[in-house]
Amino acid sequence: MHKMDVDNLRNISSLSGFQRTAYLERHNKFYEKDEDILKKLETPNYSDEVVKKFFVSQVKKKRFRAKNVIESFERFWVLYRPFRHITLKISGIDSETGFSKFSKSMIDEDLAGSITDPDHRFLLWRPRLVNLNEESITEDLEENQYSGREESVQEVIDEMVQLRLKGQEKDEELRVKIRSLQADPLSSIAFIVPRSPGGIRREEKLLDERKWSHAYVVASSLVSNCSPKDIMLSAELGTKVYVETVVAEYRKIENDETRLLLLETPGTSTLRDAQKAGLAITRICQLYKTCSDRIQDSCT
Repeated sequence: MHKMDVDNLRNISSLSGFQRTAYLERHNKFYEKDEDILKKLETPNYSDEVVKKFFVSQVKKKRFRAKNVIESFERFWVLYRPFRHITLKISGIDSETGFSKFSKSMIDEDLAGSITDPDHRFLLWRPRLVNLNEESITEDLEENQYSGREESVQEVIDEMVQLRLKGQEKDEELRVKIRSLQADPLSSIAFIVPRSPGGIRREEKLLDERKWSHAYVVASSLVSNCSPKDIMLSAELGTKVYVETVVAEYRKIENDETRLLLLETPGTSTLRDAQKAGLAITRICQLYKTCSDRIQDSCT
């Protein structure tokens, strides 16, 4: 790492976490470019023969156990895709350490800018990868094809934090309303006098909103390794790390359409585990053609 003078340190210390990371990377002071410092998550060594055999077994058929296949296995290739370490500061103090609470996760930097739906963006997160060992990349990697996506990652995180907070506030508001109804002696009339259609519709709308907000809070907790009761105060982008992704391409016999099946191998002991780990990115490629095209173009 380059030595920084006192003035640079003073300037950088006044920046936020994300701005500080972006500044250091932009000025080539976060990593020494001449050294082989790119990192990837440790990955089991699956042989090409074993991988190909697994992908052939995943060819779709007309019926389960039927011999008539409806597609052909075309090829497979290996990618190293960039993810970002994310640190989320949580309100409160950790009772065990006495320090501020925080949680850690990882997010897909490669596709962060291509996903627009807030619910679909949960597919970008990889909470289970955060504690895996890292090692230097020895494979050839065109780093430039994955550059300049930090802002997209920050946008995904900011949206999640804001929607999560709104969901938590909405739950609290509804809880207050429910308590006020329970304290009202006249509320017992609702058990006797039928409610108006308008009142029923308003209650249904409140319940629908509560269901979505509660589901969002729970989902955001799962992907960020925290509790639904935790309030996120800020988020900081950490280092970039590459994840081995094995891509298989299938082609339908009837209409020549292609299908992608993606495996994420870090932290797995079998290819079946890797298939489960890759369900999120496989789903992304089904939902967004731009993403599947990007994955396919990586092999051309």
